Amino acid sequence: MIEAVDHVFAVWRRELSGRHEIVAPFEKPYFVGSGMLNLGSGLTEIHDYAKKTNHQSLLKAHAEMQERLKETKEEFYEFLVSEDGLHYFDQTQIAAESGIITLNAINLLRSQSGSQHRKAA
Repeated sequence: MIEAVDHVFAVWRRELSGRHEIVAPFEKPYFVGSGMLNLGSGLTEIHDYAKKTNHQSLLKAHAEMQERLKETKEEFYEFLVSEDGLHYFDQTQIAAESGIITLNAINLLRSQSGSQHRKAA
């Protein structure tokens, strides 16, 4: 993921080719004053520039970065929910095993006992 982001900025640096800043060929509400882009421009600004100018290298680098981001999110989610990972959403089991009562576990227990009382009534 980090390499993909670095690649976007490397392509952007080549596009600037030594210039300190360039005038953006578009208007966006995130600009303060005249729309100037520079080495410190963010990914959104760079992507908007690439779309407006049809800059294929930047568009390709951005698409690759988005794909790595998607993969990273999927991997993190799997780690978060898997039994071999954090198993985060099974808070009652974690609390029981650790002896630590978390706020999430308390709220879950309350909601479970509340639904049992409603069933009995």
